[in-house]
Amino acid sequence: MDFDLYFNKVTQKYDNSYYPYHKTITSDEDFKEVVIYDCVGAKYKNNHRSNDDFIKANCLMLEIDNDHTEDKSLQVDNDKLAAILPNVDFRTNTSKSDGIEKDGFGPRPRLHVFFSIPTIASIDELNHLKERILEIFPFFDKKAKDAARFFAGNLETKTYYYKGYTTIDQYIKDLDSEKAFEELGEVIPEGSRNATMHKIACSLLVKYGITEESKSKYREASNKCNPPLEKDELNTIWKSAAKFYKNKVVTNPEYKKPEEYNKSAEIKWDAPIPFEKPKLPTFPVDALPKIIKDYVVAVAETTQTPVDMAATASLAIMSLCMQGRYRIKGKADWEEPVNLYTLIIAEPSERKSAIIGFMTRPVNEFELEYNRSNGARFESSRIHKSALEIKKKSIESQFAKGKATEQEVEEISKKLYDFKELKPKKIYVDDITTEKLASVLADSDGKTAVISTEGGIFDVLAGMYNKSVNIDVFLKSYSGDAIRIDRIGRQSELIQKPSLTILLSVQPSVVSSLISNATFEGKGLTTRFLYALPESLIGKRKFNTSPIPSEVSRLYDMKIKDVLNEEENLIDNQTVSLDKDASALFESFHDENEKIMGTNPEIKTWRGKLVGNVLRISALLARFNKDQFNPFFDITPPLVVSKEDMANAISIGNYFTEHTKASYSLMGIDPINKKCEYVLAKIKEHNFYEFSNRDITRACGTKDLRTNEGMLPVLNRLIEYGYIQPKTDKKNNTSYLTNPIIFNQNNKEEQ
Repeated sequence: MDFDLYFNKVTQKYDNSYYPYHKTITSDEDFKEVVIYDCVGAKYKNNHRSNDDFIKANCLMLEIDNDHTEDKSLQVDNDKLAAILPNVDFRTNTSKSDGIEKDGFGPRPRLHVFFSIPTIASIDELNHLKERILEIFPFFDKKAKDAARFFAGNLETKTYYYKGYTTIDQYIKDLDSEKAFEELGEVIPEGSRNATMHKIACSLLVKYGITEESKSKYREASNKCNPPLEKDELNTIWKSAAKFYKNKVVTNPEYKKPEEYNKSAEIKWDAPIPFEKPKLPTFPVDALPKIIKDYVVAVAETTQTPVDMAATASLAIMSLCMQGRYRIKGKADWEEPVNLYTLIIAEPSERKSAIIGFMTRPVNEFELEYNRSNGARFESSRIHKSALEIKKKSIESQFAKGKATEQEVEEISKKLYDFKELKPKKIYVDDITTEKLASVLADSDGKTAVISTEGGIFDVLAGMYNKSVNIDVFLKSYSGDAIRIDRIGRQSELIQKPSLTILLSVQPSVVSSLISNATFEGKGLTTRFLYALPESLIGKRKFNTSPIPSEVSRLYDMKIKDVLNEEENLIDNQTVSLDKDASALFESFHDENEKIMGTNPEIKTWRGKLVGNVLRISALLARFNKDQFNPFFDITPPLVVSKEDMANAISIGNYFTEHTKASYSLMGIDPINKKCEYVLAKIKEHNFYEFSNRDITRACGTKDLRTNEGMLPVLNRLIEYGYIQPKTDKKNNTSYLTNPIIFNQNNKEEQ
């Protein structure tokens, strides 16, 4: 374990305080190169050694003079130090007094000891750590505990390295845990008995306090000493540990009392989910109709992308195939259209264009084939309309001269008004203004789609071109509300039931602009989208992948074109209904969602659209689970959502719920996470291993967290992410237990 030393190229110059040279110790050679000179283990301002000029240290230096005993068997050398501090990484070098008489004491091992530690930027913290070590291991020289002490160099020094896997500070921290007792071997050998028993005593006191249980376990552990320690010596060690426990452990504000330790220990805690990186579910592809699922999985494999991307896109494709011709009835007085607004969030190089290309291919082919085969009809329709317009102008002229009758004017006007010009299909568009989109809707029987891998549409919505926000077309086309189009030089048009599907795959920055736009949020545009936030596979993608099986591709193409072709064959628009079981399941989902909205304001407005979106998805699943359309049937059988369809739609809705929460959080508009971090800090600050709602509201100073209503959604999120757990007593009073892992995390962060 590496550490930094600072030195001057002088040896045993006791009046020197200047240490201009620095070296990171990574090898025996580095170490010996430095310790022949006077050195310090800390960085100081202007390289001047003093407590006031201390900056930082990642090395803890202690000294062993062995003046504590004349019994050579109890004197500590390198091997005994390694036994006393098992697995602690350290280096030593012999001081100039090693093996010779000093201050009236005979020859004995005299060592400088260097421990690697996490960087400490407080001299008080460094001194505190030294004092703790000296209390537990009195063989270290107390005269060397000053954090600004230097070690005199020794030109003839001998060096030693014990390679361990832990640091001295962590070894000391283990006194506050069960590790010492759990890792106890079968035998405590001579030379390490006192230190080991002291460590075990401290560990037991930390967990159980000064109780008969801790004393009993201490006596049990002492049976492993070989040779056995005398009873008086064991009592002395216990008293020393108890003194340490009372003076240093109990008084530490971070100390967790035994009763609190045992409460938390009863629960099996997992590591909490970081707020910035929630673990999100993968799209439930098994919920999709089999033909769609097989194609989605194959596309994900060949493009080496998360299945979420193709699966989310498939919902939009199914939606554009059915929109405008189907509506679904949730209950007697509630119907929804079947169009969806979907949004995939992905960074650059995530192969968004490839996904969109694969998923829209049969749509493009259908549009091309349809327009090609109906080219003559389009031209004929155009000519007929042109002829009517020419005739209208002629009659207008004749009527002005008194040569045409009122009846002729009415007849030509009615023919022109009733004439519906046939135009080529434009199933979806990409980059488009809101005005142009309205025209496309008017020319396409009120239905179209926006499919894009760019976020330019949001710039358009925000007023890039006309400097004003114009989102009514998008709002009304989601719900099917009538749109009136007034254009200069042309008569007004009324789109009775517009239907728009949106499929966007854009970068997080684009979504951030969307979600943070107050107008979009206020008018409900952002709440209409289903957000997918797939986990990136960049860095894990393979070059050699399986291509899409031809049969999988053929069936997908056939299914998409079959549903698109219904426009030509389906005489009446269809209303999809729910069977009895599906209706009961949907009602339960509605009630549960309503309950959540009432108690937890998180993504509340988005949840307001969730039930309707699930209803729409169930209609898509029902149609695409159905056999191919048969144009020879005189009457198309009514489409009914089964219980399985509804269960799958709810599963997909739950997927989008989790991804939407993450999207809102990551894009910075979900205030709950920020409040969670604040409350979590207060929990740590006050050592709330168990707390009541009253405790935490009092601890939080902000106005919105001083009430139960303001605190409840924060506590719910902390429960969801694994930071706390609710606990109800016999009187139905609720308190909360805190995951002890977060206190350990806090300690690591401070290091």
